[in-house]
Amino acid sequence: MPASTYGSFTSTGQSAVVHGDNVDVLISGTFTASVTLQAEDAQGNWIDVPAQSHTAPAFANSVSAGARNWRLNCSAYTSGTAVYELSAATRLNRR
Repeated sequence: MPASTYGSFTSTGQSAVVHGDNVDVLISGTFTASVTLQAEDAQGNWIDVPAQSHTAPAFANSVSAGARNWRLNCSAYTSGTAVYELSAATRLNRR
């Protein structure tokens, strides 16, 4: 599984999945859309990370948790391009 993924949303959909216990998110561009960071739970369900849903262009954030899979979900799209970078690391990678 890749440690980072890059791309853009020009419609609803999901990013590729990254794996780690720390994730960094960067979204930029001129867009009207709702993009949410999601984590996969032990049962394989994708759960929205609280306070990690964004509709305004340009945000950056870091989230730490136990090792898991992460992705971005664009659940509503109106216009523009939301460019994203999603990177994950594990404790071993950060040494």
